[in-house]
Amino acid sequence: NDFIWAMHFGLPTMRHTLRSLLPGYYQCDGDIGEMFLNFMLHEILRELSGVDISHVKSGDPVFEAARAAAWERWCRNWMGLKDSPVRSIQLMTRVKLVAYGDRRVRTNPFHWERVVFNLPGASGYRPDLPWVMKVRFDGHLACEVFVYVDDSRATGHSRWIS
Repeated sequence: NDFIWAMHFGLPTMRHTLRSLLPGYYQCDGDIGEMFLNFMLHEILRELSGVDISHVKSGDPVFEAARAAAWERWCRNWMGLKDSPVRSIQLMTRVKLVAYGDRRVRTNPFHWERVVFNLPGASGYRPDLPWVMKVRFDGHLACEVFVYVDDSRATGHSRWIS
């Protein structure tokens, strides 16, 4: 852990989620079970990573006789490894972007056609609207998913779509 570098990364806050909601919009909560275990260690780290299984007994004498070593290679992210959080978040962001699909398909809940800026000081600024909005063909805001390490919030303008 002393020799592993992990870059600083920011996480979304509840303000990000609230910015994608308008009155009457919906949100739902998602839990990403076993977040770190969903993602693989880098190949170089896999060679250096193992688990002592000498105290684990299966009860199967054939398996125990065939066990070659007291150590098994570990290929998943570790809890407590300095760069596990950033690696997991990076990979989760990739998964999220793949799940978003093609934004041009109007049946896609994440569809948007234009970005509207509602910035303070601009003419027509409305404080009741988000500063940046991805707007769908029907005038609603596009659905969004905000990932907070192992929890997520999806937002949308209808129960069906969110």
